[in-house]
Amino acid sequence: MTIRDFRLFLLAALAVNLGGAAQRCVLAPAGPFTVAGSAYTVSAEHRGRTPDGNYGFQLTVSDNNREVTRLVDLTTRAACLQGLRLARPDLLVVLGLLGGGGDILTLFDLSSSKVLDIMWGWDAEFSHRGNLIAYDYRYPPGGLPVYRTSILLIYDLSRTPMDNSAHPEHLGDPETRGFIIHPARNRLRQRYFIPAEDESEKFWFNSPFAWSGDDQKIAFLQHHQDRNSLVIVDISKGLKNPEIQELDMDRHMPTFYDEQERRSFKAPFLLPGKVRFGEGDSEVVVTPYRGGPSADKSVTIDLKTGERVDRP
Repeated sequence: MTIRDFRLFLLAALAVNLGGAAQRCVLAPAGPFTVAGSAYTVSAEHRGRTPDGNYGFQLTVSDNNREVTRLVDLTTRAACLQGLRLARPDLLVVLGLLGGGGDILTLFDLSSSKVLDIMWGWDAEFSHRGNLIAYDYRYPPGGLPVYRTSILLIYDLSRTPMDNSAHPEHLGDPETRGFIIHPARNRLRQRYFIPAEDESEKFWFNSPFAWSGDDQKIAFLQHHQDRNSLVIVDISKGLKNPEIQELDMDRHMPTFYDEQERRSFKAPFLLPGKVRFGEGDSEVVVTPYRGGPSADKSVTIDLKTGERVDRP
């Protein structure tokens, strides 16, 4: 990676870690969530620091008629809440941001007002049915992406914390939770963290995760060994037996013209973008960048051939 490439990557990292995080710390009502045939919304009110150094929030669950059905106090390490998801009538998943940086997921029992589980988790994305959470576990948790490596984990809300952990003996550690999906070296050794000897062993996920309509596949962008890939994860055979497909994205990268250097070039890596499934989950639409000159440069990839689909 050249100095110019590194500067571009650093700018992207700052935009994601600083600007993105600040915009997501909002306590707006979440929902409506349809649970057991009824619709609910959840809102939170910040109550400040607690004596033990954590943060307090008052959670309000309302039904479709805006009548309060639950009023619960939540104590968490998160300084602000990024999202709320009602998974079951008594189970709330809280996405929070730590005061010193880093994202955590908290599973909260509304009936007992107890925290059931807590784990590191960035860019968490729920499956359409709401029973699975795909998220990025970054090690080390702090710092810019250029210093970290990413691991895709999936948490199954229908299972216990012990069943979701690769190391049940370490349940007290919030870093060790979720089925290890990708990369393969972590999954095969069932290790959440394997030290990277050099840059070639680091993985950077450059987009949020996208679920297919049937919740059997996940798509996302990845940068590894100076290559950009569209990664497709198939979990139809179970969370312990995922099938991974990596499609080359470099040859599909849009070309840009540099006014200062007076030459055309292809971006050295995919800046944070987004993906989504289309056409019966047989295609994935990739938008490599957020805004800027490439905002309209989305490409559609056929998952069977790995080729770009050009339509009039």
